[in-house]
Amino acid sequence: MHKTIWKFPLNVMPSQWITVPSDSKALSIDVQSGVPCLWMLLDPNAPTTARKIHCFGTGQDVDAAHDQFIGTVLVGPYVWHYFWGE
Repeated sequence: MHKTIWKFPLNVMPSQWITVPSDSKALSIDVQSGVPCLWMLLDPNAPTTARKIHCFGTGQDVDAAHDQFIGTVLVGPYVWHYFWGE
């Protein structure tokens, strides 16, 4: 099985969907050129699936269903925390 690393640009919004190969593993979130990005290890030949991502600012209420933390980024003066969604 061939694996590679792909980058997925993210929005700063309450929730969004990304389409990724089904066996994808989140590696890191960071900011590149002012845009939050998620890097994932994946098999590019695997079937794809839609994954929901939630974004919360520091101090915002976080629903208990969003407990699978992906990462935190700093964008300007704001700190955003990303979680896999339901």
